[in-house]
Amino acid sequence: MNKIKPILSLIFLCAAFAAWAHPLDQWYQRYAAPVGVFPYDITHGEGFMVAVGSSGLIVDSPDGTNWTSRVAGTTQILRSVASGNGQWVVVGHSGTILSSLDRTNWTPRISGTTRNLMAVQYGNGVFVASGEFGVILTSPDGVTWVPHNQGTGFLNHLAYGKGLFLLAAGRGTNLVSADGANWFTRTNGSSANLYTLDFGNDQFLAIDTQSRILTSIDASNWTARGSVRLVRPPQTAYGNGVFLAVGGGPPEYSPDGDPWTQSTSNLSARAVTFDNGYFYLMRDTGIWQSDPVVQLQSTTVDTLSIAGPTNQTYQIESSENIADLSAWQIVTNITLSAGPQSWTDPRPSVRQRFYRAVLSP
Repeated sequence: MNKIKPILSLIFLCAAFAAWAHPLDQWYQRYAAPVGVFPYDITHGEGFMVAVGSSGLIVDSPDGTNWTSRVAGTTQILRSVASGNGQWVVVGHSGTILSSLDRTNWTPRISGTTRNLMAVQYGNGVFVASGEFGVILTSPDGVTWVPHNQGTGFLNHLAYGKGLFLLAAGRGTNLVSADGANWFTRTNGSSANLYTLDFGNDQFLAIDTQSRILTSIDASNWTARGSVRLVRPPQTAYGNGVFLAVGGGPPEYSPDGDPWTQSTSNLSARAVTFDNGYFYLMRDTGIWQSDPVVQLQSTTVDTLSIAGPTNQTYQIESSENIADLSAWQIVTNITLSAGPQSWTDPRPSVRQRFYRAVLSP
């Protein structure tokens, strides 16, 4: 029986095809932030990416390479951006909320608070925004907002997944809600405050202020998963089989939350997102893009699932001896029009066969 074992779930061959490098060790600046303006958040949705920051910074891009500045109509610090149901929403300091249908024209909305809003997410047909001094707001359309204050703590870290909103509410506790209006207290197993919340790979991931990793499949029961070396990482993102954490120090990546590998790039960052096979970092200097992240997974005997940037062609190569670098042979070429895509090896089965995917020259 042919037992498929990908050589690595993530693999990329350098453009010169002379040496191997991990895609999260290679980064390229795609946008230069104005001097004195600091980016704070970046996200993707509906075929675009939008990034926000201080001094009313809003920029967007259809491809991660070409970025356009937009007029926000405010000079407030903008901390978070989300999209849903055809609407984009940005929140920031002094109760600032902006919404847009086209990412070009932004309209200020009445938030009913002067507190700093630090996070916004969309799910279950509702936008949820949160921030300092227990502020929680909800809106079905990004236009009209309703307050649902929850105590006096700092609700700066918000995630959405599996039909649940998750808020870090203080040392050892989280808040969980399905609608953003009714919240329930849950323990998270940490003796410290949480500094990062994210959802990916069908699980929630948190990092506390002591850089310890916690994961949960239901937002209520948490498992300790080791730690990162980053100093208070502000964000993580997940894509094509890998979590990427950014903060003070080089980015770190992991397939499932433990262990973590430190990137050789030495790029500290404030925020991160994943879109169409690439990770994007937001640094004080602007926005940086990774090399393409390609994932190979065995789904059944002789069948692979390939995920990576679309509209790219990949060589699928195989070898029956992983130690012999000269033994790799090109099996087929696959152009991803949408991902992931399945491919079945038509050759006779053998005891063991390794696979890898590389961008075609």
